[in-house]
Amino acid sequence: MKRIRAVTARHPRRTLVFSASLCIVMALLSVLTLWQQWLDARDHAVETSVNVLTIIQKDIERNIELYDLSLQAAAAGVLDPTVMRLPNRLRDAILFDASARASDLGSLFVLDRQGNVLVDCKNDPPKAVNLADRDFFKVHVNDPDRGLFVSQPVVSRLAPGQRAIVLSRRVTAADGSFAGVAGIGIKLSYFARLFSSVKLHSTSAVALLNDKGMFLTRMPPNVKFSPGQSSVGPALLASMSAHGEGTITRTAAMDGVERLYVFRHLPQFGMIIVVAPSTEDVFGAWRSRAAIVAVLMVVFSAALLFVSVLLSVELRDRMTGEAAMRALARTDSLTGLATRRVFDETIRREWAIARRSARPLTLVFIDVDHFKSFNDAYGHMAGDEALVRIAGILAAGLRYGSDIATRYGGEEFVLVLADTTEEVGALIAERIRATVEDCGIPHVGSPLGHLTISLGIASYNGASAGRTEELVKRADQSLYRAKQNGRNRVASGGLVAA
Repeated sequence: MKRIRAVTARHPRRTLVFSASLCIVMALLSVLTLWQQWLDARDHAVETSVNVLTIIQKDIERNIELYDLSLQAAAAGVLDPTVMRLPNRLRDAILFDASARASDLGSLFVLDRQGNVLVDCKNDPPKAVNLADRDFFKVHVNDPDRGLFVSQPVVSRLAPGQRAIVLSRRVTAADGSFAGVAGIGIKLSYFARLFSSVKLHSTSAVALLNDKGMFLTRMPPNVKFSPGQSSVGPALLASMSAHGEGTITRTAAMDGVERLYVFRHLPQFGMIIVVAPSTEDVFGAWRSRAAIVAVLMVVFSAALLFVSVLLSVELRDRMTGEAAMRALARTDSLTGLATRRVFDETIRREWAIARRSARPLTLVFIDVDHFKSFNDAYGHMAGDEALVRIAGILAAGLRYGSDIATRYGGEEFVLVLADTTEEVGALIAERIRATVEDCGIPHVGSPLGHLTISLGIASYNGASAGRTEELVKRADQSLYRAKQNGRNRVASGGLVAA
């Protein structure tokens, strides 16, 4: 943590990057958490729907199996001449067991080869009705091996106005020929009563379809829903028919509500059971939590980034101030040259380089002649102007980027000339001396009548041992000799040797 604070303190921009990265990481963690909660909500809804599906399936299968047993008994009994010669009431009692009297059943009947009603448990004598045009009759005529068949929803002709599906079986004679059809009607109201016991949210739905997509029942009812007539879209029907069971999220065309359809296909009965909780019921609570988390994340991220921006600006201002302070500490405020501190650092560095690479290094010490009397005569402001002018000449006289001109103190200056021999250094020093003299700065206190400088040179050849202190001492001594010998001149101190 201390390291992070130190890095961000040194690099204000990294403060913003770190804060933005932290916001991104927190946002990703929140998204992952919300995604997992979304999956949990969906899984819970699917699990609950599957439980409802299973209960409905078991009830339908049990009842159809019971009714099928009655059909098989009727199909076998109608082939027995003894049974068929009995009085109608006794015959019907033998052909049709007690299940035929269930409230959810329509007629349990037997048709002859032509489709005429031969016997009918609800009507004695049976109505003169022909049902040869019904799908349940045609299928058994054309397919001798067909077992139990579940018809499309029909309006019963034996009980006018009653909607039902018909369970049917083929009546086969002893010689294998077609002898008729035994059928039993199941009122669609049975499915409505069964589904009405399912507890649903206001926008959820549960339905039973056949393989053609026709609704046998739907709860809750809808103004667009009519049992035995309403149908689902072909795309949704194809998706449900292609799989034994599964889930699909779709918007219902019937009422425009988006739902999570959990379905199970019962191919043996040609039925599809659908439990469809609305996505609002499934994900409503999750959406509320997600909205709260999103708002909190936005507020937190905005606050963090705002504070980071303020901190970054503060750090940048502080660094700018510190850089300015460092620059002031390394730059002479009057002349703009480097300070004595920079000179000490540079001479040590260049000495090490010269010794390591066996290259020469030259120092030039410079002193303004009779500068005290110049200040006395013209004032300190004029003295400062003269120093600034001389500093500009020194800076202009440098050749390489590694050379520096520094203010050593008062009216004294030093040049550090890297990779420069004593002879070349003397030429540079002489050119600087002549330039200052040519400026013709008036100086009544000088024998020459204008301002001049004295220069002392010392060099190190890089090939011998020695110390920087010796080089500085030699250059200072050379300057002293130049002043002793009349000023306005350059004096050399020779090479620093071991």
